[in-house]
Amino acid sequence: MIEIELRRGMKKGDFVEFAAGAPKGSHWNEDSIFLQDEVFGYIEPALSKAVPGLTRFGPNELPRATCMKAIVRLERLSKLLADAKSVSELDGIIQFADLAEGRNEFAQDFGRNKESLLGVISELTMWMNEKAKTHEVIWILGF
Repeated sequence: MIEIELRRGMKKGDFVEFAAGAPKGSHWNEDSIFLQDEVFGYIEPALSKAVPGLTRFGPNELPRATCMKAIVRLERLSKLLADAKSVSELDGIIQFADLAEGRNEFAQDFGRNKESLLGVISELTMWMNEKAKTHEVIWILGF
């Protein structure tokens, strides 16, 4: 079963970290949010269109203007995802860690996984919007 969720307070694991403001020199920042590597992969194609040279291994610097572009791309992804009736409609839109196995696992409980991913995207874009108001830079630190 896929656990599609945004997390806080992580201290270890295969997570991609989103942090606001100046880098603190390390991962696992208290006010950061985290996505499991596989979940980050779902949104990576959308983010890549807004963040030149994006890598899940980080660090990736998103100045405010780039952050706003990333939010727009994530909102477009959310609309496409909401309209999708099956996993086949997401081919080329989201990325699966292990193409065949990951795609099949997502398809097994498509409705729940789709709703969970929509929730993650919503939470992430709200967090990014909030942090962009008070920080010049958002970081995707990778893992």
